Amino acid sequence: MLTQQFPLSKPGFVVLVGENGAGKSRLLVEVAESRVRRGRPVAAICNSVFELMNLRGRYFSKMSPRQGRRYVETIVKHSIVDEVQRETSNLPVLMRALRYGGYDGALGVQFVDLSPENGRRTKEAKEEEGKRLTRREHDTLSMLDNMSELIQKWVGPSTTVWIDEEQFLERLFKFPLLDLMAYERELKSLKVVKSIRLVVRKDGDEFGIDRASSGELLLLGTWVFASGQARSGAVLLIDEPETSMHPRWQAAYLSRFWDIVYLYGTSVAVATHSPLIVSGAKTSDVPLRVFQVSNGEARAIGEIDANIDEALYNVFGVLSPESAHVTDEVESALTALEQDIGRIDDTIDTLERLREAAYDSRQSDLLEAAASLARKFASSAEGSQ
Repeated sequence: MLTQQFPLSKPGFVVLVGENGAGKSRLLVEVAESRVRRGRPVAAICNSVFELMNLRGRYFSKMSPRQGRRYVETIVKHSIVDEVQRETSNLPVLMRALRYGGYDGALGVQFVDLSPENGRRTKEAKEEEGKRLTRREHDTLSMLDNMSELIQKWVGPSTTVWIDEEQFLERLFKFPLLDLMAYERELKSLKVVKSIRLVVRKDGDEFGIDRASSGELLLLGTWVFASGQARSGAVLLIDEPETSMHPRWQAAYLSRFWDIVYLYGTSVAVATHSPLIVSGAKTSDVPLRVFQVSNGEARAIGEIDANIDEALYNVFGVLSPESAHVTDEVESALTALEQDIGRIDDTIDTLERLREAAYDSRQSDLLEAAASLARKFASSAEGSQ
């Protein structure tokens, strides 16, 4: 079991690699089940529509593409509400996530078709029908009355209120309109707003956060969700983070993820098929342990090289076309054989492993030729003795 092979007690990343069907995702599920049974918080970030995390309960939270594109907007809204209620600011995480995705470091809040008068009309209409408002609906109307001057000053039916890191603490105390985000359901039921929309800026354009690309949404949602969960002390489990992600983002993924959660001493387990995620983490010096998974068992891998060709071969068992790593390995194997003819079996084994990992015919031909050369060299050397 994964939790026995390496307990997730140390801050940093445990990265699981292996072929499809090797059991990486299943091991993550085992970790989640084990911790939830013991009453320890777990947060899962599942990036595949075929994800296996079906747990329930107070100790388990999940972000998944099955929850739809608007789920990311919901996560961000909850993050803002949490900041307002705590009277603290973790907003830099959100702004950093926006900048990582190429957006301006600011977030717009838009109260679509805001009309406090509609709330009073809805209340009167319900009372005439003999219906009662809920307690939260009463609280919402009271809040609207208390901030009526602020609403008139700052917000129109289509105004976007922009928040950045510098403004947030000031707005927290002087601009309680953000408190209304916690009452979006009641605002809708009272017909005070049509919706509360989050807006971002990029290259001079403004648009709803839900209109970002799938990769951008995934990154933004992941970082905001992870930050909130890490602060609560949860272990984070991430399955296939490379989904819909540009290669450049893959290479920077773990370092930027760590930049967001390291203050909380968080343990993170990641299952991936991406050599860029593994090799990129090596260049950034994040705390990293890599395990090869086969048949549901995890085996620790030693030193990981930051070179993408070496990561492909040493960690994932494949060679990229025209990989310089092939030439280096062949040269090293033949040089070792030249120095010690007794290493012929080791040399042939090395060349055969490389050939099995190759999926380019030119590489296969090169490696077969190298093996033939090694045999001829060994035969010639033995004949001269």
